[in-house]
Order: sequence, then structure tokens, then C-alpha cells
Amino acid sequence: MAPKLTYLGILLCLVAVAWIDFKTQKISNRWTLLNLIVFVGLLILSPLHPLTFSTLIYPVLMLMVGFVLFILNVMGAGDAKYLASLFLIIPLTWQAPFFELLVLSTCLVASVLIIVNILRNYSRVIREIRNRNLKGLSSCFGTRFSYAPVILFAWLWFAVQLRILS
Repeated sequence: MAPKLTYLGILLCLVAVAWIDFKTQKISNRWTLLNLIVFVGLLILSPLHPLTFSTLIYPVLMLMVGFVLFILNVMGAGDAKYLASLFLIIPLTWQAPFFELLVLSTCLVASVLIIVNILRNYSRVIREIRNRNLKGLSSCFGTRFSYAPVILFAWLWFAVQLRILS
């Protein structure tokens, strides 16, 4: 029962954050703070959340990678902070499989968006390739996309793959 409640609690928060991120393109620090408060509560109350070095590997990794992606203007700072704090509240045994699905989801969504942008701007893409204009080519692909819906998609896929709700 506890794994289902944990999953559903995270799902509810992800739905709210994904909706807000999709509508505003921003994730408030309040969501990150909420995750940190929940993490402290889980440390005290839940045996699924021990405070060990292993518990912090994925959150620290997400923060470091997110910082690099923010510097490269690929990911927003709110996305990076939220993702790192999200991994704090995900049970340790779920972190690696969820991370794998998150990477796959990101690649899938990014690939679809790239194909859509190529089809939408086909003649311009061809022109920029012929002119060897990388800056012009990169402008054909638009701006960053909301990442919280991708996280939500990966979380839903995670439930299906591990049969958490069955």
C-alpha cells in the first residue's frame, strides 16, 4: 500500500507542476521547497527513504547536469532544481528505473519536436544547411520546451512498466 500512496502523491504533484510549467513556462521555487520539506518528513517517517550516500546520487547528478544544461540554455533553472528535488522524494529502488525512463522520454519528446520543427521549417532548414549557417539552423528549432510534462510522461510510463498501480 505504501508504494502506491508514494507513487500517487508524487503523481498529483507532478500533474500540478506539469500543468503550471506548460501554461507559464516557469516552475516556482515553492515546488522545490515543498519537495525538500516532504523529503525531510520522509526521512523521519518512512523506511523507504533512508538518508544514505546512495539516496543522494541521482539528486546531485540531476542538479549538476541541470546546471550544465541551464548554462547551455537547454533547460530552465526551475526545471533543474525541481528535478533534483523530485529525486529526493522518489524511493531509492525507483530512482534508477525512473531515470532510465526519463532519459528515454526526453529523447522521444525531443526527437518528435525536432521532426516537427524540420517539417514546419523545411525550406529554411535546407537553405541554412546549404549555407552552412549553424546559427540560422539552430533558430529553426525554436526555444526550450516545458520539461515538467516530460517528467510526468516518464512517471506515468514508470507506473505502467513496473505495474505499480495494478
